[in-house]
Amino acid sequence: MTMTFRRPARLLLAALALALPLALVSAPAEATTICRCSAISFTTTSNVPLSWGMGPTCSAATANLDANTADLADLECLDRGFEGQCYLGPLQITTACHSSMGQIQVDGKRDYRCLVCFDIDQQQ
Repeated sequence: MTMTFRRPARLLLAALALALPLALVSAPAEATTICRCSAISFTTTSNVPLSWGMGPTCSAATANLDANTADLADLECLDRGFEGQCYLGPLQITTACHSSMGQIQVDGKRDYRCLVCFDIDQQQ
């Protein structure tokens, strides 16, 4: 099978053939991002809005606390300069179900680890 190109197509191919080596030389090196869980554990802050859960029942308040402390761990990792949380320890209840503002409240905390990411240059 023979392929023929019209003149403008041949000019375009010739221009690309000349420009391609220049593009390859000036292209920035690609980097690979590697992430891992930190070896250091932290504990969520107490006495802040996300350190308690509220709900109509003890079970609902505990579920709310579980979600809140996961969000708090993520926010605290970001505040520390990490990429977010990558490990959550078990929920630790510090004050069991009690009445507060017409609902049930549960206070608690949890240990967590943060995601550490860094770029590695692929050029050697």
